[in-house]
Amino acid sequence: MAFSRKVDGSFVMTKWTEARLNRLYSLYNEKYWDGSLSRFEVKIGKPSQSAVGLCDLDARTIVLDLRAHRTDSEIRGTLLHEMADVAAGHGGFVHGRRFWKQIEHLLRRHAPITLTMSEAPTHRLLAPAIPRQFRMARSAAQKHDAAVKKHWAQIPVSGAIDVDDEYICVSLIDAAPYTTWKKAVLLVGGELGIVDVDGNPTSKWSANSLRKAKRRFQAARTRFLSGRRLAAATWGSSE
Repeated sequence: MAFSRKVDGSFVMTKWTEARLNRLYSLYNEKYWDGSLSRFEVKIGKPSQSAVGLCDLDARTIVLDLRAHRTDSEIRGTLLHEMADVAAGHGGFVHGRRFWKQIEHLLRRHAPITLTMSEAPTHRLLAPAIPRQFRMARSAAQKHDAAVKKHWAQIPVSGAIDVDDEYICVSLIDAAPYTTWKKAVLLVGGELGIVDVDGNPTSKWSANSLRKAKRRFQAARTRFLSGRRLAAATWGSSE
């Protein structure tokens, strides 16, 4: 399968095939990881509605959505992102310390990768969420954050939101029916900028706020799960 299209009416993306992508995987493996990564098959497809690429560790495959990319450099960057998942030993959309260690490694080797929301989709701002030890990654993330802040500045705001203890608590409780505490902290805390990529508080204030919220979150989730079990038992007995 090959893919080619115009960008902005002038630039034409070169043709990409699965054979070319797999050759590039081997090349990057040797160049940036000294050939230490396991062999993965790179496929062209649509991994999901939102993801432009996906690493499946069990199937040993990487799937790239070429139509979601505008340039050759974006395709190369996404492939390197998924290879960082391979090196870190975990896939999916949550990228913790092991993943960022690989991104730091790639940046130090001058790999063609640009940081975007794909590297930390649960966080609005990247730099504050990246562990401080990864200095090059934090520096590279500042360019992304500057663009995000510029975008925010152009959006009319009807009223300011006071992100205090109660706001954090209520936001977390709203997530209780849908997910666990750990995931809620990553999703909500990342959106509010109070936790890093591992879900750890970024300040003493955020740590204190999360401690206050945890008990109320767990109580809300217990009520929800109990209600669901009761409903299931009731419906089951009437059948």
